[in-house]
Amino acid sequence: MDEALAAHLDHAVPYDLEYRVRRADGTWVWWRDTGVAQRDEQGKPFCMAGACADVTDRRLAEEALLERQDIINAIVETSQDWIWAIDAEGIHTFSNPATRTILGREVKEILGRKNLDFLYEEDLFKVQAILTECIRERRGWENLLLRWRHKDGTYHYLESNAVPILDANGKLHGFRGVDRDITERKRMEQELHESERRYRLVLEGLEKVAVQGYYPDGTITFWNRGS
Repeated sequence: MDEALAAHLDHAVPYDLEYRVRRADGTWVWWRDTGVAQRDEQGKPFCMAGACADVTDRRLAEEALLERQDIINAIVETSQDWIWAIDAEGIHTFSNPATRTILGREVKEILGRKNLDFLYEEDLFKVQAILTECIRERRGWENLLLRWRHKDGTYHYLESNAVPILDANGKLHGFRGVDRDITERKRMEQELHESERRYRLVLEGLEKVAVQGYYPDGTITFWNRGS
């Protein structure tokens, strides 16, 4: 500390320093110390004049904010969901590394590209219509199901949720959101649907065997030709 003040005095420049000071009760506080050099009649600096202020509350708040930001960054970087942001033109301005497993693409392959570049062709018109409406109304979307093209050529089903990015004047600057890969769930749903379809075809073909289905209240849910 003394060396820093001496250096400022030697060069006759103002200083603005923050450092910790131990109080009489043993606790530590942060001080902000500002000052300027005082010159004699010959213009030579001979001392520093300044003031000190207790900035402990501000420093603690800044440290707490940094800690929270570190936690948020860790969550974003390790999330298995795709966390992203796009500008008002639909160009990606942020992406977490989840794209490596979801789309087989590095973050650098996503940034600067339009989201429409990776969408399944049949979903493009739907997305463009939704984006146009959300931009006009300055709102986000919920549970939007889209198919995205993986780098290997396959398609993944992503469930998208987003909120608008608005400035203090309410001007829309883009959207940020989270997409979850539900490809496996969709595959299982499709397999179940196909299994049920084949099962129903078999039962429908049993003309000499009566097969019925009922809810617990007696409501008929199935009635084949043999019934």
